[in-house]
Amino acid sequence: FDRPEGLVTVGHVYSQINLKTGVSGAGFRFYQQESRVFTRAAAFTGWAANLSLDGNPERLQGQRATADYFSTLGIQPILGRGFLAEEEGAGGDRVVILSEGLWARAFGRDRDILTRDLLVNGDQKDASRTETARWRLQPRAS
Repeated sequence: FDRPEGLVTVGHVYSQINLKTGVSGAGFRFYQQESRVFTRAAAFTGWAANLSLDGNPERLQGQRATADYFSTLGIQPILGRGFLAEEEGAGGDRVVILSEGLWARAFGRDRDILTRDLLVNGDQKDASRTETARWRLQPRAS
């Protein structure tokens, strides 16, 4: 990201019960549509998945993200494309984006990954829209 000082994370604090939490889907849509403060907004949450490779499952840690997540951060995939807005709704979770590390380790950087279907959590994912991104996001220590 070319201006990291311009990135913010929005969450909610409920001091009466000592709880810090992320923004709900409805809350995010409100900020995205109504805020005059942010130029762009994207959301993500943690996600765990099982990827089956040749019948051998592997547990992965990842993220579910809104369609504009990568473009908001200025990230271009090495292969393929980013998420589309219509993929956010019901049934839109059939698209996955692989990290560069997983692409290298599990698929040997095979550029034909875009033609493969992947088995994620027992569901077939359309790898024709799978990408790899040359980046890694790690949470900041609080």
